[in-house]
Amino acid sequence: MEIVFSMFRIIIIYWVLGKIFQFFFGRMGRTGYGNNYSRSRTGFGFTKEDPYKVLNVSPFSNDSEIESAYKKLVVQFHPDKTLNMGPDLRKLSEDKMKEINAAYDDIKKQRKRYNAKF
Repeated sequence: MEIVFSMFRIIIIYWVLGKIFQFFFGRMGRTGYGNNYSRSRTGFGFTKEDPYKVLNVSPFSNDSEIESAYKKLVVQFHPDKTLNMGPDLRKLSEDKMKEINAAYDDIKKQRKRYNAKF
């Protein structure tokens, strides 16, 4: 019976430690980098989200799928398309293009580094 109580204590201690860790560090593993801006892993630019989420592709997508998704987003959000729509909309499109370009460069550098290992 004493073994059961000691096992129960260990389980409770690990559960409490896990809750404390989750309180201080949040859910970093599930949500990527959190809601704030953070430096991208490759040191190029700032990305608000995971670069794959920005381009709406899976991390398991091949290079041609990523490139086609990038080109579609560039056509959609290019600042020259919003030239006559006012400075506010132009600024939004420029910011979105910076985010798209940073995400695409981040993915390319990650894959280049990965392919260099093998």
